[in-house]
Amino acid sequence: MNRPEQRFSLGIGQRLLHLRGKRSRQTFADLLGIGHRSLVRYEKEERLPDAEVLARICQVFEVDPMWLLMGKYRERPTVLIPRYDLEAAAGTGTFLESEGAIDALSLDLDWLVQELKVNPQEAGLLTVRGDSMEPTLFHGDSLLFTRRLLDPLQEGIYLIRCNALLMVKRLLPKPGKTLLIASDNSAYPPFSISVQTDPDDFAILGRVVWSGRRLRG
Repeated sequence: MNRPEQRFSLGIGQRLLHLRGKRSRQTFADLLGIGHRSLVRYEKEERLPDAEVLARICQVFEVDPMWLLMGKYRERPTVLIPRYDLEAAAGTGTFLESEGAIDALSLDLDWLVQELKVNPQEAGLLTVRGDSMEPTLFHGDSLLFTRRLLDPLQEGIYLIRCNALLMVKRLLPKPGKTLLIASDNSAYPPFSISVQTDPDDFAILGRVVWSGRRLRG
């Protein structure tokens, strides 16, 4: 009868071979601080690595302990991010008629928080319309934005409302409490606006932190 450790760890030898790749057994053993014979036994699954060796393997090769032991990955937590029924116009803009989310997409929580530094409760998704932000953003691109703005405001791509138009534009802070609102497409001339403009006429709604597009062709 097989021991429980053998059943649960079935295949660990193959995973060690995968990590070793084209390295010699001796080189791999030296990386892990173990003897050549021990590595042979681990790869043939005649013996399981102890906790210290397992921890060293995970640290050196940055692998998930659950994958190493059981060949499975832990389920990563996800969060639903609302996609709004607005068309973030990257051209001449569209009128903002509704702020209700039409659906939501499930995104990796660790990716949002650790990689993008975004609070999921402050995040939203939109779709680019127009060509004024080419070649940075293209018509149909998906945008992820956060409502949390940097203080002081820094140059970047933002979701703004200007005279009831919703736009995605590059903002460049200028002296005298002025913002230069620019398009990456040189066919669209920039314009300036005071940060003291009435909020009903101008507002920064969010900061774009990520964009993605479907590959064509």
